Amino acid sequence: MSSSSSPFSSLSFKQSIALTAVLASLVTSTAILSYQSIRREARTESLKRQVARDVDEWEREHDLSTPEEEVESFNAASSGKKERQFKAGEYDESLIREQVSGGERL
Repeated sequence: MSSSSSPFSSLSFKQSIALTAVLASLVTSTAILSYQSIRREARTESLKRQVARDVDEWEREHDLSTPEEEVESFNAASSGKKERQFKAGEYDESLIREQVSGGERL
């Protein structure tokens, strides 16, 4: 019998077959899990891009002006009368009447 330097030389035939099967299973499962991970990352990035496009499209379809922009727009479109600036403790009489009457403008 010749002496070989293989790490499997001291193992029996059955042990070397079992070890080969375990190593093959390990390599196969690693390959499958790696493929799934790469595919999952690609799908996640694709979904993130799609969501960003959908949000941009939705925002273009819907006017998302801020309340400040709406107030400025309303003031610009109003009859052109200049708003009176009230000092601390002063109130607009028509606004007080509106609130007292339950929201109906007098």
